[in-house]
Amino acid sequence: MPQSASVLERDAYLRVLLMGAAKCGKSTSSIVSLEKTLGLGYVLCCGDKSGMLPATRQTKKFDFDIIRDEDDMEACLKAARDGVKEGKYKWILVDDFSLYASWLEGALRAASSVGRTEPDGRRMWPEYKQRILNYPRRLFDLKAHVIFVLHYITPSKEIDGQRPKSGEGIVPLLSGSAREEFPALFTDALFMEKEIEKGKTDRRVFRVNPEGVWGPGSRSADGTHTIDADFGAFLKLVKEQDVKKR
Repeated sequence: MPQSASVLERDAYLRVLLMGAAKCGKSTSSIVSLEKTLGLGYVLCCGDKSGMLPATRQTKKFDFDIIRDEDDMEACLKAARDGVKEGKYKWILVDDFSLYASWLEGALRAASSVGRTEPDGRRMWPEYKQRILNYPRRLFDLKAHVIFVLHYITPSKEIDGQRPKSGEGIVPLLSGSAREEFPALFTDALFMEKEIEKGKTDRRVFRVNPEGVWGPGSRSADGTHTIDADFGAFLKLVKEQDVKKR
């Protein structure tokens, strides 16, 4: 049915892609600040549950499930949908989605290799991309804030003729064309780092760049904002930017 163009104003909910090096505190900073700012949420943990332990020292007001395969993922998507519909969950955190993507690639590679000496890329890669892009789209239908967390690792030397593994708008740890199309689904992309100053406690920060520039060098990129790694601070920045645009 036709809809009014007024509904195309910025969504009231966050659709955030958060990247950063391993062990920089992405999980802890996200869980703690999301709970403090928004209330109860749900963590879809694709890694080791021990990664959530530091967060529990500051808050235990979140639910979680462990995801190891597609059945787990589907069950968690249903739990997220039901929890949001009931008004229970205000935010959904998928952490670390790059680990799930790695599992999915291996599972599809194995399935397409049955009866063959090598995987059938013509079957495998379209299916991989379809599924990778489908998960955030389904969560974005929920009336809740959605954050996908992925590791960022500088890729090895690129090979001529292959799709680029790094650069503007590319998520290095995803495969195929999904690494370019996945980030385009999100309203905002954040890059998290630790700022280390002699004699001071390490400060964890979000680098926010409106042009979609991220990575270790994004600090010096034009237009980059540096804020505390806190989703309360990020929401404040978003609201300020929206006011300026209006």
